Amino acid sequence: MRHRTLCRSALLALLLAPACGPEPCPEGSSRWADDLCHLDETEGGADDSGQPTGGDDTGGTGDTGGDDTGAPDANWRDVPAGCDPGTSPHQDPVYEVGSYFVQGDLFAEGTDIELDGDVAWTAGQGGVWSVDISDPEKPRYLGKAEEGGGRWYHVLPGPDDALYVTNRERGMTVMNRSNPASPKVVGETASEGPAGMTMRDDRLYVANMLGSLETYDISDPLDPVPLDELGGLANAWAVKISGDHAYVADNTLGLVVVDLGDPDAPALVGSFETAGGAQDLDISADGSAVYVATGGAGVETFSLADPTAPESLGAIDVDNAVISVAVGGDTLWAVNHQDVVAFDIALPTSPVLVNTEQTEQFSMHVAADAERSWVADWGYITSFATVEGTAGPDASFSTGQVFLPGDGGSATLQLHNLGNAELELLGAEPSDERLSVQAESLTLDPGEAGGVRVSWDGGEALDATLCLATDDPDEPTVEITISGDQDGNPALGTDAPDFTLRDLEGRNYTLSHAIGRPVFIAFFATW
Repeated sequence: MRHRTLCRSALLALLLAPACGPEPCPEGSSRWADDLCHLDETEGGADDSGQPTGGDDTGGTGDTGGDDTGAPDANWRDVPAGCDPGTSPHQDPVYEVGSYFVQGDLFAEGTDIELDGDVAWTAGQGGVWSVDISDPEKPRYLGKAEEGGGRWYHVLPGPDDALYVTNRERGMTVMNRSNPASPKVVGETASEGPAGMTMRDDRLYVANMLGSLETYDISDPLDPVPLDELGGLANAWAVKISGDHAYVADNTLGLVVVDLGDPDAPALVGSFETAGGAQDLDISADGSAVYVATGGAGVETFSLADPTAPESLGAIDVDNAVISVAVGGDTLWAVNHQDVVAFDIALPTSPVLVNTEQTEQFSMHVAADAERSWVADWGYITSFATVEGTAGPDASFSTGQVFLPGDGGSATLQLHNLGNAELELLGAEPSDERLSVQAESLTLDPGEAGGVRVSWDGGEALDATLCLATDDPDEPTVEITISGDQDGNPALGTDAPDFTLRDLEGRNYTLSHAIGRPVFIAFFATW
């Protein structure tokens, strides 16, 4: 199933972003002295905080009627009744090889993983630890560093016995990994903001999230010597090298190119905009392409035909925010918090989505060799591989919960085929006979998405489930929760109900008072 709900408390924050210029207020509202559009029926003036006084600030004005999110002129087809997928004619192209639950040995939340022969090194909350991966089907926990605990973000095995780890607040720490079960701290730097790292010859390059690229002499691997700090970056997360250039994933600037003609004093070449915030990157074995993890935009490919001027070849959307990528042979691997995704890069500048596999917890980082990938999956370390020459569909539903208007109507969720073969929607079985299910298409080509519309005529409280069957060989059925407009929950695709929030300084913000301006609402998990 391609959706996951985090059952944790949440803090709701509201940010009102200024528009690029004054725009006419929508019909039924007018612009006040605070330069916001307010509903005409709102009475009273504005208080010192710029908020209107009088009237009901907490009343709901949003329309929760039956507007459908699907295209009104779509040629909807009834989905066959039933939820028995039968036996899929396809084989899953991506499969789990082996897994180890690290949290059985220590409190661990892995955010980075790197390969070191038969050992995988992981860093995160809980420190730095190692896992024996000589038998990929049965990974085995080795041990952790007893010093330098807390949270680490990145780890990199260096020359000889060196192991480099970074912490955004504490800097970079050097460990001796001669005993993988018990690495020892031998030194540290005091720099603030270090993140991802890479090496070439006897130089270590460290991306710094405060806007620089640091260079160290590691002629003595256990005693790095600072050589240079290149400024001009903004929010550098990761760095990789190809030829005489370093490529930096900068979450603000995009893909940044650095000239390493003088390895002791890198020079900034330029930055190139990415489709989303750049968080990680890797480079094809032949150096012809760089792949960038661009969050919600997916994986973006750049041609390095001119290594000083990368050219975007487009991004591939995989439904969730991609945060890490790794090249292994002819396969590009990516993770997006809940899935590991495989792309065929036999033609490096033309990656083809192969399939996805949901991970056990929260996939945070991926490393790969020619045979398989290894994922830092929060409390797990897990290996995945592809089946050569195999094609199969992969059903990804946009949500696991749908709210319908209480007085009747419909809502549409999206079905996305993230596989490399045609996907067929075989059937639908709602637990409440008042529900009907239609689809824009019963078949989807690889990469294609289509709407699935759920409708009812209204009536007594609705609390139902919907089983959907496809020919996905891995997860052929999913269950969607369907609810009527209960407890004020608005239907999918309808106007948001009005609400008021108080900020940390005691000022009230009411949704309807922001008519005519963009509104960004962020939900933050707390635990």
